[in-house]
Formats: sequence, structure tokens, C-alpha cells
Amino acid sequence: MIKVLNGFHQVFAVKWSRYSDVFISICAGLGSFDKAGGDIVSDVDMKPLNWNEDPNVGYTVERRPDGGMQYKFSDVSHTTLEHWRRFSMDHLIDSDRLTTNLYDLRQIDELPEEAITYALEVGSDPSTRNIRLAVVLASEQVRQAVEEIAALTPPGGLRIGIFTDLDEAEAWLARPLTQVA
Repeated sequence: MIKVLNGFHQVFAVKWSRYSDVFISICAGLGSFDKAGGDIVSDVDMKPLNWNEDPNVGYTVERRPDGGMQYKFSDVSHTTLEHWRRFSMDHLIDSDRLTTNLYDLRQIDELPEEAITYALEVGSDPSTRNIRLAVVLASEQVRQAVEEIAALTPPGGLRIGIFTDLDEAEAWLARPLTQVA
């Protein structure tokens, strides 16, 4: 059964085994039901981050407590953008649950056309339907570029929020799906 709330899909997968046991998974990053007790399992199996710090690229990635990723950019050179594109596309493979990602672009003054092109490519992947993305920025030029990316991103996919305050971005990411506009 698939339920759509404000553009987000919440998938409730019910699987019957040959022994008639019911396994219910809430595939929205919320956890899964334990077969024995029926309780929600709090430590959801997280996909490996597969991130290795590289001094030649101008961003870092850390796993967020909710299982998403937090990116912090210090430059948007060609090398950085190519690395980010590969890393992001690899992470979309087998994306199967709601992910809340945060991009900290406060150190970036301007996004080159290459960054916009790559962001549109990554944001157009069907797997981004599971991603809620908060972008924290300080520059008006970066705001305009992110607004352009959001406007050109296919509907029903990536949900983008733009912020200048990190706490506001975190609060938006923490809101229930039914309250994200």
C-alpha cells in the first residue's frame, strides 16, 4: 500500500512468509517493526556512508543522527563538483527510505553553472523522491541559484527548503512529513 502525503510517499510493505508471519516495514526512514514484539526498532540499518576525507575536494560529509547526510562546502571548484556528483549518484543507488540531508553552503559566495547543472542532474534522479533537503546559505547569488534548481527540479521528487539559519533548517527537517510545505 502506498500513501501519498504532500507529495511524499509513505510505503507500508506487508510481506507474508510461507509460515504466515507478517513483517511490516515503514519505509520512510522511521524504523521497522520487530517481528517478535511488534515494537519499532530504533536503530534503523543505515546505508554505509562510504565517505573518505579527500584534501583535494572542498566539502565534507557526515552522517546525521536521523540517518541522512550533512554536507559542508568550502569551495565549488571543478574537482569538488565532479567528486560530489559521483558521490551523490552512488548514494542514490538503492535509496529506499526518507532521507533528510542538509547542505551547508554558507562559505560559498557564488554557484557556477556547472554546480547548477550537476545539481539538476542529481535532483532529477527518481530516487530523490525520498529526500528532503535543507540548504543553508549566506549569499544572495547562491540563494538565487538554489531557487533556480528548486524551480527546475521535477515535481514529486526532491523537496528543498532554503534557509540562512542552521537551527531553522534543522527544525524544518525534523517536522513530520504532513507539515512540510
